[in-house]
Parts: sequence; structure tokens; C-alpha cells
Amino acid sequence: MKNSVALLLILSFLSLTIFAQKNTLSKGQNLLWTRYHVTAQLSPKVSWVNEADNRVFIEDFKQAQFIAHTHLHYKTSSATEASLGFTYAKTEPANPYVTYRLGVPELRPFQEFYIRQTLNSKWRVQQRFRSEQRFFRKNNGIELSEGYMFNWRFRYQFSVNYALSPKWALKAHDELFINAGKNIIYNTFDANRLYLAAAYKAFKPLTVELGFLKSIQQAKDGITYVDRNNIRFTIFHTLNFSKNR
Repeated sequence: MKNSVALLLILSFLSLTIFAQKNTLSKGQNLLWTRYHVTAQLSPKVSWVNEADNRVFIEDFKQAQFIAHTHLHYKTSSATEASLGFTYAKTEPANPYVTYRLGVPELRPFQEFYIRQTLNSKWRVQQRFRSEQRFFRKNNGIELSEGYMFNWRFRYQFSVNYALSPKWALKAHDELFINAGKNIIYNTFDANRLYLAAAYKAFKPLTVELGFLKSIQQAKDGITYVDRNNIRFTIFHTLNFSKNR
């Protein structure tokens, strides 16, 4: 198991490095992500998850993106789970140095399927498959206009969790993003994200997590890539309304 995890991380880092060999933008692109993630356990099989995720450029703390997710989960078995959700996002220009900053809204319904496996008392692995329908508000770079542009995006994430103690855990995941649709010409590959983090269960309902996220994202021209080293801080909050606590 340990060899498989090491191989996954090595291959993920190599893939990011290969993409980064092309034309890359990296100066001033690093971000600080802060997220609040609350799960309401409604029954043994049903949960409702809500997330607020704010992202700013580290260099000058200009706004980069705000994302809010809401999704309803249903456990189809002890190892599998399905989810339906909706995302609202507002994205600022990727270049933190431009003077005019237009925030572009995005509406994004999505569907997910999880496969989870507990290998032993220390190791857990998870696979997540997500399909997204992305509606971007039309704009000319200066102002918004009527209507939306549409494309699909498909995501696959492989995650590993290692429990150091009842309160501490180490996490790693790699996620691949693929675009599809008639508006996608050069950037079928969208992004790859490699994430490493440490999580601490402060007390029963709350867990805090601090991690490093390496991301490579392809621009619409299919030639330019944005290379980012991001810091992510998350508060996970669990509310249990289930009768079977």
C-alpha cells in the first residue's frame, strides 16, 4: 500500500512537471484558499454538504475566486455514495496585475459518485468521479452581457488518508480535470491538482486542515499553462441530526 501511494505521488508530480515545461505563467499566481465545509448528517444514509471557498492571490491579496457548493449525498452501500449538487462561482481575472477586474459568474450543476475502501486501522482510500455542467456568463472582458456559454467538465480524484492518531491524519490526493463540449477547441485538458495536507480533530464536530496544493491549469489557447503553488486552510464542521448517532 505504501509503495502504491508513493508511486501515485511521484507520477502525479512528474505529470505536473511535464505540463509545466510548456509556456507557463507563475509570477504572482500563487493563491491562499480558505474554506468552510459543513456536513449535516440527516440520516444514516443521507447527508447535506455546504461549502464556502474563498481564494485570494498571496502576493497582494487581490480577490481571485469565490465558490459556494451545496450537494445532497446518499449512501448506496457501505462503500459507495452518490451525490447531486450545485455550485455558484465568481471568478476574477487570472492575472493579478491587470487594473480592470471583472468578476464573471458561473452556474454549475454537478453529479458525483464515490468509492471508498478502509484497508486497515490506519489507511483509507477514496475515488471520486464528478460530472459538471458549466454555465459561464458571457462578457467582453470589461462588462457582462446577456446569456451564458456552456461546456462540460469531468473530474477524477484519487485520495489517500493515513491516521497518525485519533486526532491527527495525513491526506493526499491527485485530481484530473477534462473539458468537453463544442466550445472546447484547444484545452480538452483543463487542470491537474496534487494536494498534501495535515488534519487535526480539534473536538468532535470540528476538524481543521492545512495543506499545500500544486496546480497546473491550461489556458484556452492550448499552449499557455498557469502554474500555481497554493496554501489551503479548511474548517470541517459536522452536524449530526440522525437518530442513529
